[in-house]
Amino acid sequence: MENAPPSTSKLLTCWEQGLFLPPHERALLLLQVTCPETPFDELAQLSIGQRDGLLLQLRESLFGPRFISHADCPQCGERLELDFDVASILIAVPPPDETQMKLEQNGQCIVFRLPNSLDVAAVVAEPDLLARHRALLARCICAAGGDDFHDRLPNDVAESLEVRMAELDPQANVEIDLSCHECQSRWLAPFDIVSFLWTEINAWAKRTLQDVHLLASSYGWSEREIINMHPVKRQLYLQMVCG
Repeated sequence: MENAPPSTSKLLTCWEQGLFLPPHERALLLLQVTCPETPFDELAQLSIGQRDGLLLQLRESLFGPRFISHADCPQCGERLELDFDVASILIAVPPPDETQMKLEQNGQCIVFRLPNSLDVAAVVAEPDLLARHRALLARCICAAGGDDFHDRLPNDVAESLEVRMAELDPQANVEIDLSCHECQSRWLAPFDIVSFLWTEINAWAKRTLQDVHLLASSYGWSEREIINMHPVKRQLYLQMVCG
């Protein structure tokens, strides 16, 4: 699946369309402009790990491989500076050969699939986090020897499914090993590429529109003319305007 970086114009349109959408819909918007030849249904049915792997590649093509961020120590509140790259969190695990997998549980064969963006969309309105998580798992059970787990998923089934899904789709649950230099605490911090990338795109879009405003005010060019200009040429004009 191709993962070519979108043009400035397409990325701005994507940003505009996604301003008031929930994260899972923003993720699909970004994949649509990145993989325009891939049908939407195919993108929506990618596992969460497959989706996030593509978004990590998109992030690298747009802003480079290096991540600079921060985190607060849960023990003492110290703010930590984070500096890591895409390669350190991009997990090279091939997707399963089959769309449906099997899990043996208490002598019973449970057929399941990995969660995708459509599953997230279906349960996101559930206010209780645990109930939402259980509903997500239940949606991914295709068959369970005649038992219906859609109303209540037993704890042992849920735990076994979580472990097996994490093994099959590790990119879906990326955690960064952190330590505090002040209190020596260590913990694993979850990393969400969807929210991280959208925050970067939001900042980029605002900077780009500020540049458009400056050049339009100085030269009278239209927004389309400025956005379609080669980035190097646009930057040279900005340098001349700013002195």
